[in-house]
Amino acid sequence: MFDDLVLEVFLRDQLKLFSEPVAETRDEAEGFLEEVFAEVVESPEEVLEYLDEAGMDVTDMGKDDIEEILRFALEMRRRVKEQLKKLGGMEFYDVNFSYIDNETFEEKFVSVPEQGGGKLIPEGMCNPGQVYTVSQGKSGMIGVFRLESQMLPGG
Repeated sequence: MFDDLVLEVFLRDQLKLFSEPVAETRDEAEGFLEEVFAEVVESPEEVLEYLDEAGMDVTDMGKDDIEEILRFALEMRRRVKEQLKKLGGMEFYDVNFSYIDNETFEEKFVSVPEQGGGKLIPEGMCNPGQVYTVSQGKSGMIGVFRLESQMLPGG
């Protein structure tokens, strides 16, 4: 169902979408993509055909409408990634969402206003009472820690 290039790209880039690998072989990748009803489309016309078959009214839709749907879908996925990043998953840092316009071959990136930076330690001055440090744990792994202190009223 999926050609070799699609499977190869999925296996190579799956960690951009998921926190851990969902497939290790081409057969597993193909099985996963079939299970989640993935569709590979080559042109805006194929997108229209797919949406029409799914029951959507595509009578007056053009490339701009398709691009709006694509950007919306990528934006929603980006928002999920940003929330996961806030929960502390290091695997969600440095993830980009983009698509390539097949007519102009231009890669277009999709971001959201609340998108955080891709760095572990934000640039600029920290808030009062915050400090970042790097330390080696018992296992030998190096970690980045943010320490915060607060003064509260009372005794």
